Amino acid sequence: MQAVIERALQHDLFAQLDVATRSDLQAAFEVIDLQPGDVLFREGEVGESMFLCHSGRLAVESSGAVVASVGPGDVVGEIALIVAQERNATVSATEPSVVARLGGDEFLDALNRHPDLLDQFAVAVAERIRRRNLTLVVSELPGIGSPDDVRHFVESVKWRHVTSGATLFSQGEPSDSVALVVSGAFDVWVTEDGETQRIGRVGRGEFIGEMALVDDAPRSATVAAVRDSDVALLETRSYEEMARSFPDLALALIRN
Repeated sequence: MQAVIERALQHDLFAQLDVATRSDLQAAFEVIDLQPGDVLFREGEVGESMFLCHSGRLAVESSGAVVASVGPGDVVGEIALIVAQERNATVSATEPSVVARLGGDEFLDALNRHPDLLDQFAVAVAERIRRRNLTLVVSELPGIGSPDDVRHFVESVKWRHVTSGATLFSQGEPSDSVALVVSGAFDVWVTEDGETQRIGRVGRGEFIGEMALVDDAPRSATVAAVRDSDVALLETRSYEEMARSFPDLALALIRN
C-alpha cells in the first residue's frame, strides 16, 4: 500500500511540491482495489476526489462511447479537487486494477497547512485540462481510431495559446505548420490590391493552414483569434509520419 502512495506522489501533478508537503499528503491517500466492471465514478455525479492509476486498466466512457483508456501513471478526476462539478464521463475497471484516491476534504486539509499547494497544483491541472481538450478533439477526427491512435497524434503536435486579437498566421509568411483549433475561434483575412476582407471563421475541430502540408507557398491569409484560443500545431516535417499512421486523416486534410 505504501508503495502505491509513494508512486502516486511521484506524478507530475506533485513534482513541484517540497518534501514536507509531499510527506504530509501521504496520509491523505486511500488505496482502492478494483475488479473488472467495478465503477470508479459515473458521468453526472458531482466529483470530490481524484484518482491515480497504479496498475491495471480503466475505461473512460462518455455518452455511451469509450473515449479513452487509463493505465498505470494516468490520472482521472483531478479537476474535482479545485472545483466541485459533475463528472463528464464514467470510469470503470476493465481488468484487476489498483488506484490511489485523494479526496477533496483531505486536499483542503493539506491546503490549510501548505497554502502554496493550490497554485502549484492549479498550474499542473491547467496543463492537463488543455491536453484533455486536445485529446477529445483529436478523437473526433477522421481516421483516428483507438485510444493509442489518439495518444500518438497528441504527442506529435505542439501546443500554442493565442490571446484574443493576436495573430496565429500572417499572409505572406512561410508555411511550416498546420493548426488544429482545440478551443476558441479564428477569423481568416485576405488582403488583395490594398483591400482586406474577412473570408471566414474557423472553430473547434477545424484545421488552419493545411495547404502548408502539400506545398511551400507562403501563407495565403492572415488568421487572428476572435477570443482567447488554443491550437495544436503539426509541423510539416511531422506530416509524413502522420500520413503513414493516419492515411484517412491525411486525405481529409488535403481535401479540406
